[in-house]
Amino acid sequence: MSAAPKKPALVTPTRAAVVLLVIVAIIILAMELPAKTNYEKSYGAIDSAMAKGEHVFKKDLQGKYLVGSYDRESPSDGVEEFTWTGLFTSHGMRLHYEADGFVKKIEPK
Repeated sequence: MSAAPKKPALVTPTRAAVVLLVIVAIIILAMELPAKTNYEKSYGAIDSAMAKGEHVFKKDLQGKYLVGSYDRESPSDGVEEFTWTGLFTSHGMRLHYEADGFVKKIEPK
């Protein structure tokens, strides 16, 4: 009587490593992509409004122009910095305000 042939393992070490790498890549993309796209949408919205000659008021930023989760800092009077943070990188912009609260300049940080 001979022994039954051995069945190959369903999960090989190579297959497990590939699956793990794919999962890690998906997690990284899921954390990086929203930060970058939210920054680009926010920057683009403010920049295009200013290019059209519209007045962008400081108090209207959150409801009309800024997208996603961001950090907001005021390093000095008349200047605010906004930062969208991903897993490895952060994307930011700096807004300069006139005395009446309107944005006079936008620049990447």
